[in-house]
Amino acid sequence: MSRINTFISYLFNFCKYGSFDDYHYNDDDGVNSNACALKMIMCYSKISNNIRDCTNRIYYSNDFIHSVCDNCFYSMKYMFSKICNRRIEPMNSCWIRVGILTYDNYNFQYECNYEYINDSDDDDNYDDYMRLIKNEFMNYALYTNDMYNPWISMNFSTIDENYMISRLIKNDYVFDTFEKSTIRFLSIEYVHPDMERRIPLEIDASWYVVGNELFSIVMVKHLLEHQLECYKFDTGYTIFLMDNNVDIYELKYDEYILLNKRDIFIMNI
Repeated sequence: MSRINTFISYLFNFCKYGSFDDYHYNDDDGVNSNACALKMIMCYSKISNNIRDCTNRIYYSNDFIHSVCDNCFYSMKYMFSKICNRRIEPMNSCWIRVGILTYDNYNFQYECNYEYINDSDDDDNYDDYMRLIKNEFMNYALYTNDMYNPWISMNFSTIDENYMISRLIKNDYVFDTFEKSTIRFLSIEYVHPDMERRIPLEIDASWYVVGNELFSIVMVKHLLEHQLECYKFDTGYTIFLMDNNVDIYELKYDEYILLNKRDIFIMNI
């Protein structure tokens, strides 16, 4: 270890003074070595911060550059998802999605239908979303039986924040709130008796909206199709959750969570 510290100290001294001779390391005293290592860490942190600030300035300096970077990054993610045979969210930041789960030939089939809307920093987008839901998507309410109710989710942007609204299509399908919940899930795990390993699932912070109906069987299937682990999916699974109150929950295939301001309710379909 002392040799490594000595090398680091010599390297730092060369970078600082341009010579190894201007600095004499005392092998019996680790103070200089530790100070040198600390200086190197601080130097690395400063350089990395400068690089990040520079790239951010370039990224946000021009709409064209911003758009090119976003499209290139999304294209790489899209190609990777296709290679891995996994789904990916659309690049468009404002959309409504209808998730439909059907059971055929002893297998579950999942289908996503997206409807896009122009993004703008205006809360009036909400009226356009409501029109789309009522005029174009209500026919899905009769598509499947009660157990596999279609699932509507919408990515809604306001001036202040981004929201992901999630509802099962039932009589109370209306999206009527954008209030954030204080609940956060520290751990979300998918467990199946035919699988040796648990699969960790993730949801974005924009999902934590009061009134959201999370982890229905349709949403679970959706989340599984967006991650890379191989999985077995049928009605035998269990979702294990731990929230920021360190409360632990177990959800079966016919249950989901109704998110409240400071707590959650386990609902049965």
